[in-house]
Amino acid sequence: MEAFAIYILKSSGLIALFYLCYRVLLEEETFFQANRHFLIAGILISFVLPYYNLTKTILIDTVAISQSDIENNIAPVISSVEAPFDWWQLVVFVYSIGFLFFLGRLVVQLLSLRKLIINGKQHKRNGFTIIETHFHTSPFSFFNYIVYNPILHEDTSLETIIAHEKVHAKQKHSADVLILHLLCIVQWFNPFAWRYKKTTAQNLEYIADAVLTQNASSKKDYQYLLLNQSVNQQQPLTIINPFFNSLIKKRIIMINQKKSSPFKTIKYALVLPFLAIFLVLFNTKTIAQAVTKPETDIKVTAFSITVNKNSTSVELKHAEDWVKKDFNIDLRFYGIKRNKNHEIISLKSDFKDSLGNSGTWKSKSSLPIKPFRFHFEYNANDELQTIGYEGVNEDNSKTINSNFEVTGLSYKDSDANTDLSIKISALDISGDKADEYINISSFSDLVSKKPIVIIDGVNKGYDYKAIKVKYSELDEMSIQEASAKTSEKYGEIAKNGVIEIKTKKK
Repeated sequence: MEAFAIYILKSSGLIALFYLCYRVLLEEETFFQANRHFLIAGILISFVLPYYNLTKTILIDTVAISQSDIENNIAPVISSVEAPFDWWQLVVFVYSIGFLFFLGRLVVQLLSLRKLIINGKQHKRNGFTIIETHFHTSPFSFFNYIVYNPILHEDTSLETIIAHEKVHAKQKHSADVLILHLLCIVQWFNPFAWRYKKTTAQNLEYIADAVLTQNASSKKDYQYLLLNQSVNQQQPLTIINPFFNSLIKKRIIMINQKKSSPFKTIKYALVLPFLAIFLVLFNTKTIAQAVTKPETDIKVTAFSITVNKNSTSVELKHAEDWVKKDFNIDLRFYGIKRNKNHEIISLKSDFKDSLGNSGTWKSKSSLPIKPFRFHFEYNANDELQTIGYEGVNEDNSKTINSNFEVTGLSYKDSDANTDLSIKISALDISGDKADEYINISSFSDLVSKKPIVIIDGVNKGYDYKAIKVKYSELDEMSIQEASAKTSEKYGEIAKNGVIEIKTKKK
């Protein structure tokens, strides 16, 4: 939600930029067609450009973490507090109300226009549909429809009016008007968007006026027509191109404006530096890359934070601050519920690091939660190797669970929208545990649908209870969400994902 709100704000800023450039540099020029392209391009750019980011990489010198550092600093047990109020949800809620209101208003206007066209008297003329209506309205066009009330206009002026509307129809100005309405629906809160709509519609009238007044002898009569008829104007719908509007004075000024010098077209290029500044200031993504200084002490690369039923809020705060400050990992614990003994029975946690990796852990029951830990590891080059959550026993020893193995900058593969790949390595299990069978059903829940099970390359189907693999026999197990990669490797049977098990026998 926060990302969407930031996108809308960036888009609104670009609309303001194009509007101000037009008002300062181009409004008084007679490049009406070029102005049309400039203004429509401004809308398209404002919707597309916020998606693109420049990347800036900074190098940070860090010192390798030693065994003694961990013993002195790691927080062994943590708890959580309730999640704070999400103001971004309120912002998106208010925005959605305005969006739906203006979208509904446009739909009502389109339905009213449809009714007016259907009920009018229609006849074809040179590819246009001329509609005579009894509705008291100013002449207007909507794509190839030209609508007017013959009672309100003299025959001598009617041909000029229809010719004006034909210019709008031929040049598809109604498409521009619809785009402007979509802009105001998406950015209904932005005053520059509404000014942008009014300015662009005004420029469309300049275009039609310029075509009709190319013959110098007709300019005077055309201006008198605008003045005489503007008193009786009606404009019930905003999605049309009306012949008469409240900008008559400005239109007459532009009709008599001296044609601008072609040299002034260079003004259109002046917006480019502003777009470049926007990219640098607002669309630059900074990535921190650590450069580790070696130490003679033995480096420990594994870190973990454990949560159990007795975790306290103070321990939580300490742990969150620690991973944020030292590793730039956003870790949260929230949604806490406790029983009468102050033991945690419900908890949520999520994390997100600077590389884009993220994950969630949820524990909810009427009984106290089972302990788990947030765990992450770095390789010899201080590159993040593994990060995620895992269950632990009461004695703090690791259990087989979903431990994410980082293979790149994110969990998603380049040729698939979802490519969850969880790898579980064999553990040193002895005693009674060695003879226990793995509960395949508990791992099938990690993917969205019922996955196929493949053991040592052999398809074992979907009957998880019939599949018998002991912990002592396990060499490696991977749980893979359905993706282009799994389909390529296994074929149609992998449409719901794959649990692949490799045993020591193999």
